[in-house]
Amino acid sequence: MSFSRVKKRPRVKGAFVVFLITRFHEAAELVAATGVLQFAYGLGLDLTDALARDVKLLTDLFEGVVGRHLDTKPHAQNLASRGVRLSRISFTTSRRPACIAASSGAVLAVVGGRDATESRFNRAKDAKRQLGSIFKPFVYLAAFDQGLDADSAISDGPILGGEIKGGGTWRPDNSDGTFGGMQPVSYGLIRSRNTMSVRVGNYAGLRKVKEVAGMAGFSTPMPERPASFLGSWEASPWEVATAYTIFPNEGTRYRPYLIAEIKDREGNVLYSTLPLSYQSASADSAFAVSNILKEVTSYGTAASVKSLGFNKPCGGKTGTTNDFKDAWFAGYSSALTCAVWVGFDTPKKTIHGGFGSVLSLPVWAEIMKAADGFGYKAGELHNKSGLVEVGLCRLSGKRATSGCKAADTATRDLLPAESAPEENDFCPIHPARAMAVEEVDVANGDVVPLRAKVVDEAPMRAEFVEEDEAPLRALPVEEP
Repeated sequence: MSFSRVKKRPRVKGAFVVFLITRFHEAAELVAATGVLQFAYGLGLDLTDALARDVKLLTDLFEGVVGRHLDTKPHAQNLASRGVRLSRISFTTSRRPACIAASSGAVLAVVGGRDATESRFNRAKDAKRQLGSIFKPFVYLAAFDQGLDADSAISDGPILGGEIKGGGTWRPDNSDGTFGGMQPVSYGLIRSRNTMSVRVGNYAGLRKVKEVAGMAGFSTPMPERPASFLGSWEASPWEVATAYTIFPNEGTRYRPYLIAEIKDREGNVLYSTLPLSYQSASADSAFAVSNILKEVTSYGTAASVKSLGFNKPCGGKTGTTNDFKDAWFAGYSSALTCAVWVGFDTPKKTIHGGFGSVLSLPVWAEIMKAADGFGYKAGELHNKSGLVEVGLCRLSGKRATSGCKAADTATRDLLPAESAPEENDFCPIHPARAMAVEEVDVANGDVVPLRAKVVDEAPMRAEFVEEDEAPLRALPVEEP
């Protein structure tokens, strides 16, 4: 296959790149890769080490094992290596990638460093780094589970002392140093606004956010402090990649595994595993977050993905930690999920302006473009057949009334039919009330309000009538 020439990317000496790719539908497949120039060789070794550990555990149970059927595929490893090399980023330190199939959990590739001959440490699976904004989607997921609506309004203003439960005088700023007024909840995730995200997390509650993170696949427990809403805690790229697979799968998570089956010399299957899944989050809430993450790649912090050459339907989120020490991007198409991390073993600044959109997103885009050539075609992310368009109030999340329209809080949204408010479940904040009715002057095409008109003649009413003659009446008749 052919690849288009890529513009030169920033040079980051000593930095690592890690990513995970997951397939959701059919025989879902996952690929993870690191942004290294000597990637192909390292990928195989990293995966072999991981497989060896699992095989050792299983061979203790079975004798005469001579072969094993793996879900890793050479072309999947190749697409990751080609994509990384095309990104034109120079790395002289380790990277951390991992790949898992979203609709089955099958791991196709894992890369834990720049060069396996230099270090056998699997950074993709075993190293933990600060998450930053890449964790925010799970905060919004928890809030949606608690009843918050994506179109509800929330303040982007400065956090007040004591406003956030357990936060004391903690007052985080937005990354650009600016504040705004009331905005739709979705805006906070699209633009990665810290103040809005903290308020969304405060609405959900620390325990609920921690529970959602654990159910999504973060095995590292989230610390119960408000700063965790902004990702000020650590997890591995493996955890991030597996957790992100729930968004295109509408809340379903599959257990990741490396070995599909083991056979003896005669071809008898001694061990096999089937995809194991569970509903990790509300389907409606995961669908709502996924819709916002699609907007992130359209006009949010990851909008540059189109200029990088990947113009298929996708969703994802950037993440950058303080002083540009960690750069993340986790995203997905209908076919694959891929998480990318760039940084150093010993945390330090990568480059000035080393945002996730600058360092990690280009690697992700090249891998996804390469994957498309290997048959991992990106189609529509969600089936719209079960969706209905509903008029909603941004503040209450209920069906909009004429009062909502007058208050400019009415909006229209696509929702799963089963989660749409009942037809008579109207907004309690803006109850329907009598409104002025307009009529159209057909002759002139003008719209004028109806009003009382002056009438020249008095209305008709009953009047007393005088008669000249008495009315006819019955008279006595004499008979002969």
